[in-house]
Amino acid sequence: MVRKITFWENKKVFITGNTGFKGTWLTILLLELGAKIKGYSLDEEKDSLFNKVSKQLKNQIENVKGDIRDYDLLKKEISVFGPEIIIHLAAQPLVIESYKNPLQTWDTNLMGTLNLLEAITNTKFSGTALIITTDKVYWNNNSNQQFKEDDFLGGYDPYSASKAATEIAVASWRLSFLDKNSIKLATARAGNVIGGGDWAKNRIIPDAIKSILKKDSLKIRNPYSSRPWQHVLDPLNGYLNLIEYLEENNIEHENKISSYAFNFGPNTTQNKSVLELIEKIYSFWPGKYQFDKNTIYHHESESLNLCINKSQKLLDWNPKLNFDLSVEMTTNWYKDFYLNSKHAMDICLKDINNFLNL
Repeated sequence: MVRKITFWENKKVFITGNTGFKGTWLTILLLELGAKIKGYSLDEEKDSLFNKVSKQLKNQIENVKGDIRDYDLLKKEISVFGPEIIIHLAAQPLVIESYKNPLQTWDTNLMGTLNLLEAITNTKFSGTALIITTDKVYWNNNSNQQFKEDDFLGGYDPYSASKAATEIAVASWRLSFLDKNSIKLATARAGNVIGGGDWAKNRIIPDAIKSILKKDSLKIRNPYSSRPWQHVLDPLNGYLNLIEYLEENNIEHENKISSYAFNFGPNTTQNKSVLELIEKIYSFWPGKYQFDKNTIYHHESESLNLCINKSQKLLDWNPKLNFDLSVEMTTNWYKDFYLNSKHAMDICLKDINNFLNL
């Protein structure tokens, strides 16, 4: 749970990438906690969670259309709003897309983040800024090790490499330019989030749901690759825990690159293969699948495991939802939306309130 629910009441929070999947869930969660929100993002995709809830959010948040690469506009909007908290989610978040558009991926993920850091340095911002990267920032040789925050950073694909570079850039900026007494700057590493309302291309959950609806057979390309699947509300809760902690505490050994980096993932026993994920989805909503052996795909790691001891010990954070419950909540979200004609906002609020009461 968040450390102090009252912490967020009337807190001014600036969110980049608020129209994305995680950004939309974060926005709804923070509204439930009483925060005042300004979003800065590109237009939402037509088939997206934000698009489905935009009418309900319209009068509850400020929303600015802006590119994270537009430094002047970004700086202006931060200055005008005067946030106490900044959460940076804006990114090109897809591995396959990064192969198709590597320069745009690097420009958005690395230079976009540097634009934000420059903006908060050159405004009157005083508070905590949290930069969201990914669990893919570690150099993964498929040894099945649990990656700790101080493990070697790197990336095979352009997306992972751009996020690893972002981690180094953020640490450098914190050590070089920021006064720890006025600005706290940290990174959060999480990935493989699942949850209702994700319609992104080339993601396993949306693809599975589409195959069920179309009564097609889902093609699985890497059935035995294991991932730290987690419901979106668990890492979001971790982000809020981290921000609350940083508002009240300093970090020991702060001169290390990894000092202000935190992993958020499931307990190791909850890591499951792609095939196990699909079979669990189909246990709640029957479908069919087949292995895709013909299509040539870009490189993807066979396994990925995060060590979350630091977040557990320092932040007193733990994932609340196990694998089975995470998949059940996710599948039921889509069933409510498609079969029971419930509104996306109502389903999200139900899941959030159930989560907050755990």
